[in-house]
Amino acid sequence: MRLVSLSILAALGLAGCQKGELAPESRCSMYWDYYYNTGVGKPPATRQQAEGVKFDDVRSIVRNDPSSKTRVCQKILNDAFPGDPALKDVKDPIPAVTAG
Repeated sequence: MRLVSLSILAALGLAGCQKGELAPESRCSMYWDYYYNTGVGKPPATRQQAEGVKFDDVRSIVRNDPSSKTRVCQKILNDAFPGDPALKDVKDPIPAVTAG
């Protein structure tokens, strides 16, 4: 019985960790999964509407932190919208998107 109680408490504790908004880096990773599956290698119009990618959020993340921590979002934005104004403060080279 005690083991069951501990398991329930652990599950509730983990569930509590899932509340709230994901960190920017985690959202970038999530958007990358969507972008890779629905946008990479497609024509520009398709990339710019990649299902599951919230480009306004991607732009906001990059504007708020143009450091290497948001490189994944930078890569998505640069591939879908080359020269997007949100990329203006990025100092390091943005890696190219490659399929495969």
